[in-house]
Amino acid sequence: MCRLIGEIALNTNRTNKQEFEKLCLLSKNGGPDSTDYWYDNISQYGFNRLSILDISKHGNQPLVSPSSRYVLMFNGEIYNYNELKKKYNINESRLRSSSDTEVIAQLLDLVSPIDIANELNGMFAISIYDRHDKSVYLIRDFAGIKPLFYGISTDGFVFASQFDQIFKHPFFKNALIPRNEIIKEYVQLGYMHQPNTVYKDIYQVKPGCIIKFNINKKSIEEIQYSSFFKNEGSFSDNEDANCDEFLDVFRNVIKDQLVSDVPIGTFLSGGVDSPLVTAVAKGFNDITALTVGVYDKKYNEANIAKKYAKQLDVKHDVEYFTTDQLLALNDLHFKSFPEPFGDYSSLPTYLITKKANKSFTVMLSGDGGDELFWGYPRFLNTVKHISWFKSPYYLRKGYAAFLRRIGERVSYGVSDYRSAGDWVLDQHSHNGMELSDKLLPGIDISDGLKETYFFKGSDKRELLNWLRRNEFYAHLQRVLIKVDRASMGNGLEVRVPFLDKRIIKYGEGLYSNLGINHFEPKILLKKSMAQFFSEKVINNKKMGFSIPIGVWLHHQLKEEVQDLILSRDAFGNDIFDRKELEKYLDSFYKHKNNNEWGIWILYALQKWYRIHLC
Repeated sequence: MCRLIGEIALNTNRTNKQEFEKLCLLSKNGGPDSTDYWYDNISQYGFNRLSILDISKHGNQPLVSPSSRYVLMFNGEIYNYNELKKKYNINESRLRSSSDTEVIAQLLDLVSPIDIANELNGMFAISIYDRHDKSVYLIRDFAGIKPLFYGISTDGFVFASQFDQIFKHPFFKNALIPRNEIIKEYVQLGYMHQPNTVYKDIYQVKPGCIIKFNINKKSIEEIQYSSFFKNEGSFSDNEDANCDEFLDVFRNVIKDQLVSDVPIGTFLSGGVDSPLVTAVAKGFNDITALTVGVYDKKYNEANIAKKYAKQLDVKHDVEYFTTDQLLALNDLHFKSFPEPFGDYSSLPTYLITKKANKSFTVMLSGDGGDELFWGYPRFLNTVKHISWFKSPYYLRKGYAAFLRRIGERVSYGVSDYRSAGDWVLDQHSHNGMELSDKLLPGIDISDGLKETYFFKGSDKRELLNWLRRNEFYAHLQRVLIKVDRASMGNGLEVRVPFLDKRIIKYGEGLYSNLGINHFEPKILLKKSMAQFFSEKVINNKKMGFSIPIGVWLHHQLKEEVQDLILSRDAFGNDIFDRKELEKYLDSFYKHKNNNEWGIWILYALQKWYRIHLC
């Protein structure tokens, strides 16, 4: 796990070496073990390494392929690199190191970058500079676990692991143009939905995509090499059989993801996903599990996690935190988020990854289980009401109002939204459509986000498959941003077994009714849990990774929140309706609305601006 940056000068000279190296070091926390550079007359590349496989200097990057044609930088882990060595007959004697990066470098002289992308199973952000064809390939993993940003200007092409490494680059920093529609999307969702960013001409490589930049033509081509959940699955609906099949696949995944030349542990919550990861990992290693504990019973999962750890007989370390401890880390935690990001669970995530780094360099997490196996209760309400969307909008709006008048309970979703897709978008929005329209009047969301949330059908099966695809390419991306930025801010690698290609493909093959017709989310994973834990220990209540943020916003953070959001020099001040902002904050602090997450999103936007741009 590392961080990378590269630039290609087009109509100007390369950035001077000292300034480029300063930009590279912005991501030093994510690669504390070594920093190296590679230059030619038009381009330069910088790499900060977190050593995981072959921790010797032979694993350092940038790495030139044996033919010297390609310059490679690779952030992430490849779990099938040994299989690829065999498949392509790569002789061990030709290898300069035992790292997975070395295997990719060898493959570059044998197959095309696009073919390599299709072959890889892992989490990765890769840059490949073809010195012969004068082109650059940027490859992002199929799940979007690892970040990769790029920008194009008249001066040149820049790409990097971190957003700030681009907007602070000399090619961009003096000509930053905000994109109002992306600011509005951030206000709704709390993150920048790929491929866009809040600045014009700076983008994110989408999950499962390659960006090819032709230096001579100054042209950009996007190539999609991977896409999931396009069709309904076809596996058996026999739950017990599927548990056995699933665990066979999952054991192989965990075994491969435990490969490391540095200490490795697991995160353990009181839910389902991370206990399952820890249970399977225990079968291969004498694993240590870490848990976040709080002193508020309403939010504390530590006692449930302790029961899991005891039954598995694993070493268990619980990090309890107080309000003072977390708030003391607030500014430091925001420094690890070089892009606007508004999910307050980033604070405890930052704390636990900071704790983990004291003993480990790699951790396994349970992220992705909810998205792959219909784990969110919000799915159920949409599914129950999908038949309403067969009727024209004006008819169901009137009929729903009539039913409510005679005492029937009908969700307002069927009458407030013209399509199920619009309804799902608003469920994901912590500052909803109506509110965001008031806060940012006259601004529409991007065509890209509209496409992500486009669903106008009324078929239940079709909806279920679309819901999972939508969660994977939308909501899950926010979760992955949170974990990646928090962990890399602490020099820690977090691996995500549920997002291994083998598990995604397995989940893709399941009938949607395996997870939803029972009206019990993640039934397959819960039944798999029963092979490791007694029934009385298993917690079926979804708790989430939370903190008493409402209390903090009303007390410890109140003055800063108000000052930042209502500041005359706030980011986006010219597009926000100040009166509506004041009204929104006043309503919150008078306890007329309890939208703590929505307030945090606005606060986090201004914290990002103050810390990274002012």
